[in-house]
Amino acid sequence: MNSVPRVVCDTNTLVSGLLFRGNERKILGKAVEGLVVVLLSAEILEEFTRVISRPRFGYTERQVESLVETLRRLCQMVETRSRLDCVREDPADNRVLECAVDGEADYLVSGDRHLLKLGSFRGIRIVRSSTLLKELE
Repeated sequence: MNSVPRVVCDTNTLVSGLLFRGNERKILGKAVEGLVVVLLSAEILEEFTRVISRPRFGYTERQVESLVETLRRLCQMVETRSRLDCVREDPADNRVLECAVDGEADYLVSGDRHLLKLGSFRGIRIVRSSTLLKELE
């Protein structure tokens, strides 16, 4: 493993990390401290933007842009070239796996049962946020 773990967070993990206090926010805090590198792809960023723009969150366009910019500054962008079709039940999960593969991630953090069911993929551990935080201690 690299000296600083490389981590991909799925969209829900990113939303939780930016909007709520909890383990997901702690992971983003570790990125600020330089203790992890959070990887992000254009596809994950697009999905994040769609999700955070939903009326239930109540954000203005300007606030959404600010949150997207925060992620861009915090994360390392990965250009995805892989095209995977491993998670048939939820094809959007494949975009997260592609980012992890092409970004040479050590971990993929998710609460998504389709991803967690895999356990690992091409040497990338798929874990909940609480598991990653325990392993970083």
